[in-house]
Amino acid sequence: MKIRTRIAFWNVRTLSDDSRLAQAEAVMLGYNLQILGLSEVRRHGFGELRTSRGLTLLYSGKENEADVREYGVGLLLSNVAKKSLVDWKPISDRIMYARFNSRVRKISIVQCYAPTNASSEDTKDDFYNALNATLRSIKRQDIVIVMGDLNAKVGRVNAGRERHMGTQGLGVCNENGDRFIDFCQNHDLTIGGTLFIHGDHHKYTWNSQYCRIQNSLQILYKNFFLR
Repeated sequence: MKIRTRIAFWNVRTLSDDSRLAQAEAVMLGYNLQILGLSEVRRHGFGELRTSRGLTLLYSGKENEADVREYGVGLLLSNVAKKSLVDWKPISDRIMYARFNSRVRKISIVQCYAPTNASSEDTKDDFYNALNATLRSIKRQDIVIVMGDLNAKVGRVNAGRERHMGTQGLGVCNENGDRFIDFCQNHDLTIGGTLFIHGDHHKYTWNSQYCRIQNSLQILYKNFFLR
């Protein structure tokens, strides 16, 4: 019998207090998710805790408590997912890694929160250097999922990039988008958010009177799609 595992991700803006954590739990349980990736968790340090509803939160944040109001990533796990957890590692306040058992192969999940397009080149370089190193450390036979808020616009043009992205992006590719696509090509990842047809209003996270920002929450697949 096949068992479906539901995986999702969310930019929560903060899980620094219990009321926000309870809100994330309610969403997770409402959608019957087993693994929920989280960006902007904003908790101090790193650790593992049991929630009031019996779920498990793994989190990786800033070491300096004075900076805790920024960044941070996490994974919220159901009891089934927690039992399948083999190992996890906090990489930084923007990247964490977890490995799970499955019936076919091990599944490696990397949850991340990328710098915005306006961030300095050094900040972007540091993030992608750490992300590249994390991907290189994963066993080649694993199913690999990279997900989170990548803060990038990749656009619709995929000429020469057909293996790594579809044509269902939004807007025009920006600098972060170029970095993001290069990363995907280097690790043979496919940008799942560009493969499926959705209305444009489902492809951006917010809008203003000046612009629409592409939905940069992305899930990337390796050893899973297009193989």
